[in-house]
Amino acid sequence: MSLYSVHQVCWLVQHDVAFREQMRQDPAAAIADFRLTDEERTALLAGDVGTLALLGAHGYLLGLLQRHRVLGLNRDVYLERMRPAKLRMRNPPVRATDPEVTVRAVSGGLRVSDSDALIACASISVSARYPA
Repeated sequence: MSLYSVHQVCWLVQHDVAFREQMRQDPAAAIADFRLTDEERTALLAGDVGTLALLGAHGYLLGLLQRHRVLGLNRDVYLERMRPAKLRMRNPPVRATDPEVTVRAVSGGLRVSDSDALIACASISVSARYPA
């Protein structure tokens, strides 16, 4: 339900001039009545659109915040904050949830196992076996 509230804030910035002005003057008061998680509220007030995108907020709606220059956002700041999130969404880190995760190099030979956090790169294929 809280992700809906993030989207609602973005939509209101576009469509409600009074709300938009309140977001410019006192954003904490403007979003006080919305059902947001602490992480969403903190990211929203900081203008951290990258974190909001990683949490599932839609990029088009987040773009409305920079379009109306609220939360310290403009086009350049928006792009700078979204870039790491976009890269992370395209190449998410691989996390081992059990000790049976195996990483093998495409060229063969390399084998890493029993690791709790692995990062996959282009030359590595990742396979994970989970107990049924």
